[in-house]
Amino acid sequence: MNGKESEQGGQLTLGGYEKDQYEGELHWMKVPTKSSYWEVDMDKVELDDGRFLYGEHARAIIDTGTTLITCPSYIANALNRLIGGEPIGSGMHSIDCAKIATLPELKFKMGQFHFSLSPNEYVMRLGAMCVSSISGLDLHTNDIYPVWILGDVFLRKYYSVFDVANRRIGLALAKQVEAA
Repeated sequence: MNGKESEQGGQLTLGGYEKDQYEGELHWMKVPTKSSYWEVDMDKVELDDGRFLYGEHARAIIDTGTTLITCPSYIANALNRLIGGEPIGSGMHSIDCAKIATLPELKFKMGQFHFSLSPNEYVMRLGAMCVSSISGLDLHTNDIYPVWILGDVFLRKYYSVFDVANRRIGLALAKQVEAA
């Protein structure tokens, strides 16, 4: 990093977790024993303005190796249409940067817990262009449930603990570090 600390970034702690890095309590969710991924049950995804509700059971893979939020293409296309996204290829959608402040929150219900992302958290600014982080990815698994991947866009906001011994994931609101 050229001798400078990054303004954005993360921290990896092995063998424990840092209680001073998150607010409130960790929300623990079990990972199914048959799973090859860090996945949890997801019961609902919605826009808080009521225009979108996905209320069918799904699986959510919590993945530090994925940047975006991915879901089946038909869901991603519907969600992006509702937030004013225009297709730009490769499953991506551009968003009018001037409209970000008017977009609804995106909410996920996993287990008994609710997690949300504001428009500023799920829309990425790439120079003068804004792009939705919600992208279509049609994973073909043996599972009957649709698979979502909650990548870095989600994990940037939530402190995550991957508990191997107990096959569970803990999520809590990460403490945000003020940029110098």
